[in-house]
Formats: sequence, structure tokens, C-alpha cells
Amino acid sequence: MKKGFMRWVRDYIQSFPGLTAEEYSLDALEYEYARSDAGDSVGSLATTLHKQVREGKEPLIRRDKIGDKYRFFPVKGVPITTPSENIAVQISLSKQELREVDNLVTKGKFHNRSEAIEWLVKGCIALKSCDSGFYLGYPYWH
Repeated sequence: MKKGFMRWVRDYIQSFPGLTAEEYSLDALEYEYARSDAGDSVGSLATTLHKQVREGKEPLIRRDKIGDKYRFFPVKGVPITTPSENIAVQISLSKQELREVDNLVTKGKFHNRSEAIEWLVKGCIALKSCDSGFYLGYPYWH
């Protein structure tokens, strides 16, 4: 696969939101922004897009299920960070909160607690849910 598909698709989604992963993959191949040696090039690129967004590795892209298909849209207001910019922090959680995080890992949504918590934090920021004073039923004070 040609390097840069995810960088290209991130920008392309900004200009052309609401397509399916397969449609973005077809465009990338047609415009020669991506190449794949896989037997199913479209499927391979589409799977990459789904996985990167589902695992929270592309915080600037969200996918919404509309009808029976996932469609991709830009997320507004989330800063771009690279792994080298990430800073490790220590947090304290209640037993119940930790059980909820562990449920996400057990269900296979994330590989570990750190990924699950990172996704929750980015989701709160992206949705600006914390501004409302409540998040997931818990009071939040500014």
C-alpha cells in the first residue's frame, strides 16, 4: 500500500464528508493516492480506515452508521497530536469507573485500559459534552 492513505483520506473527508470507506478507497485508488498489493485493494484500504477510526487513532475523523452503512465525517475542534506529543498522566478512578473501562477492553473495543481511557477523553473533547456540566451521568465541574 502506498504510504499516506490515512493522511490523504483525513484531508479528503474534510472536503467530501459523508462517504463510505469503500467510496473513499475507490477515490484514493482512482486518483492514485494509494496503492495496494492485496487482492481486494478497495477492501484493504476500507478496512484500514474503519480500524483507524474505530480504535481512536484518527481523532479528526468520526464514523456514523446511517442506514446500514458507516459514513465518515470530520470532527471539528480536536487538535492534531502525534504520539511524540502525547504526555503520560496518572489518574484515579473509582472501582465502578474502572469496571466500565475494563468492559470496553473485555468486549474487544480496545487492546488495553490506556487506549479505552484515551478514547473516552478524546470523545468528551470532540463532543464538547463536558461543557454541559454532565458527562455520562456524572456531574462535571469546571
